[in-house]
Amino acid sequence: MFNATGGFYPHLDFFECNIDGKEWKRCDSPITFNSLERNKNHTFKVRVLSHVVDITGIAWFAEETPATFDWKICPLSPHRPC
Repeated sequence: MFNATGGFYPHLDFFECNIDGKEWKRCDSPITFNSLERNKNHTFKVRVLSHVVDITGIAWFAEETPATFDWKICPLSPHRPC
């Protein structure tokens, strides 16, 4: 589960998520990933998208440093090392 804390997001619009370097996509928490490969390292990233409105229009901002979580899914067999 994730949420935005400790930052200044005047118009927090939504979150975008990225799994294993694929395309950023809009997401909500909690999130589930199906069919991830076993015996492989995985990286999950989440960032905030927000906007600011002024006389020139709307400017969109993606958080520069997304939150990141790395993990590895081990094989089901106890005889195969992770």
